[in-house]
Amino acid sequence: VGVIFSFLAMFFVIYVLRRNETIEKEVKKKTKQLSESELRFALAIDGNKNGIWDWQDITKDELYWSPRFKEIIGFKEDEIEASVEEFSSRIHPEDLEESNRSFAEAIENNSKWNTKYRLKTKSGEYRWFSATGVITIDENTNVIRATGSFSDIDELIRMQNQLKLNEERLSVAIS
Repeated sequence: VGVIFSFLAMFFVIYVLRRNETIEKEVKKKTKQLSESELRFALAIDGNKNGIWDWQDITKDELYWSPRFKEIIGFKEDEIEASVEEFSSRIHPEDLEESNRSFAEAIENNSKWNTKYRLKTKSGEYRWFSATGVITIDENTNVIRATGSFSDIDELIRMQNQLKLNEERLSVAIS
């Protein structure tokens, strides 16, 4: 009985050790995949001109702004605190209502949104930006998260305005 018990204990220990090896291999594999995925994401973000923002819990004032987001509005990583209040205070007063309406409509329709507005940069100048985002809804249809990207479109808007002005001048000159 003692010998049988010893063999059973030995087989159990061997089984547990092999199982641990299998688990460790799987953890290493998943960790490597996650690291590669994070690197791909970081390279993709670094390779474009968009900033990323994430409002993980819309019941709180805390936001995440990627380093590129902060850079786009003229700040270094530790020079500005990412918050809803800070962001809202930077939206041009003439654009705030439309920005809020667009966000509320996306929540109501559980849809993506794309809006543009002027934001005050670190230098105090207002520049045009485009924001896109998605809403995450929980099982009770309560919004819990909003995530998106942010692009500087100031030069594009200025060129469009100049083109419009040139067209108007041409129209007057032809008349």
